[in-house]
Amino acid sequence: MSIFKRSKSIARANLYDYSTKEGREDTVAFLMDSMLASNTERFKGYAKCKAYYDGEHDSEKYMGSLLGSLDIPWTPSLSTDAYIHVESQIDSSVPDFEFSPREISDSAKAKRREYITRYVVDKNDLSYKNFRNERNIGILGSAVFKVSITEDSNGKSDVLVETPSPEQIFADPTATSVDACEYIAYCYPMHINKAMRVFREDIERAGLSASDIQKNLYEKHRFKNPFGGNKSVIDSDFYGDMQTVTITEFWFRQQTDGSAIIQTDKGSVDYRYKSGDIGLIILIGSHEIRYVPKYWTTTGCTMYPFCIYNRTPTTDTLFGKSELLQLIPLIDSADREMIYAQLNSAFCANDIAGRFSSSPTRDR
Repeated sequence: MSIFKRSKSIARANLYDYSTKEGREDTVAFLMDSMLASNTERFKGYAKCKAYYDGEHDSEKYMGSLLGSLDIPWTPSLSTDAYIHVESQIDSSVPDFEFSPREISDSAKAKRREYITRYVVDKNDLSYKNFRNERNIGILGSAVFKVSITEDSNGKSDVLVETPSPEQIFADPTATSVDACEYIAYCYPMHINKAMRVFREDIERAGLSASDIQKNLYEKHRFKNPFGGNKSVIDSDFYGDMQTVTITEFWFRQQTDGSAIIQTDKGSVDYRYKSGDIGLIILIGSHEIRYVPKYWTTTGCTMYPFCIYNRTPTTDTLFGKSELLQLIPLIDSADREMIYAQLNSAFCANDIAGRFSSSPTRDR
């Protein structure tokens, strides 16, 4: 069952209607189901590449099934080419930066830009996060950086750099670049206790309670899995099925010019936005808990806070193609040769036979 239970009954008039809460929830429900359907093949490719990286090969499954039917307790050794191919190409070092003045009088500003950049890199531990992205791009063919504005412990604005997995990103299927998208969704799991703590004020303003949030868990309103079964498509059962909620950040472009007064933890905020400005809807399960009509308020920026980059780009989608998909047939071939050799050695080798006399003495 889809986490967004109203998606099939959405009124046509509510599609892309971001002016009301019901219209936004209906729009997100419809578009999420549409994106899930269009990304089925991408997720199948991800699952296959991850399986071969983890050493779960098709050859082992087929041979294991055959030997299991014969009650032979034997597991073959397999090629590690997929793992070696990924790990040998990881370079976690963050590129160094060089800032030059744009003009003679710009040297002070250049130093300031360098200081800010190095501060953001160090504060967000990009050496470790880049290491994770290097592995993602090796296995899945794509990697993601998400750059947004947050608040530090003193309530001051700060830059937050995150590295979502490509498996957690759902994008406009008609777009071939990030900023060509009409909408992008980022879905991630969170323990229900943390969600109630982090979004407490938003949940209270939305008129929801803990039981409303838990209802999504008990009724299994989770993202439907395109591979079948009941498991979430983003594999969000980190803490157990009854303790995890799915948080959805739905980023979109406003369709028209407009304005909205939104209640926040800092009071009422009067947003005035233009067509094409970036908005944000945050949902827990199927419930909207926060709506930001215009995310970039102090700049004229109209870009999404995502950077999706690929090792092997494709022409029809913004996600790349994993190199492992081209290696898997060769790995299967090597596995078969190894398995046949091992089987022959283990079960088909010549017996060592000898002649023994039944009498204690041997005739000469």
